[in-house]
Amino acid sequence: MKRYAFRLGLVMAALLVSVAESRADAVPISGEIVGVKLVDPGELTISAGGILIIRGQVTDERLSGELKGKMRVNLTFMVNIDTGEGLLFGTIDWQDPHSDGGFSGPFLGQVSGAFGPGLGGFDGQWELHGFGTHQGETALIHNFGSFSENQVYEGVIRVPGP
Repeated sequence: MKRYAFRLGLVMAALLVSVAESRADAVPISGEIVGVKLVDPGELTISAGGILIIRGQVTDERLSGELKGKMRVNLTFMVNIDTGEGLLFGTIDWQDPHSDGGFSGPFLGQVSGAFGPGLGGFDGQWELHGFGTHQGETALIHNFGSFSENQVYEGVIRVPGP
């Protein structure tokens, strides 16, 4: 579990450096995840060490804000049953409802208090690469909030310079 936390720190640091370097060609974005539909519950296992693991879960999530529309999320959820602490990671595919393009790529974040009051929260990063009409663009997004309420996303879309 410590290895994953270390990797999360490295990914977050790399994303922050990338955002800082690209401010001149960055378009700010923000919004919320306002709805989640379970498409595939995935496979649930509990390790001998007390780690609850859900592999292959698939959700469709509705977004408000600049990325308004729907994204498909394929995820793995790994949480210590005793502490409710763990990781959530996988891939995101977002089709722009207004064009022939979108963004796809990995996300990674920390889960806290997963089995406590309010069912815990998430704090993570997305690094999505554009395709189709968004080819060459990169979305660097911070996603956070409670699992029992709408989660916030905010970040930038880096666009290619002239």
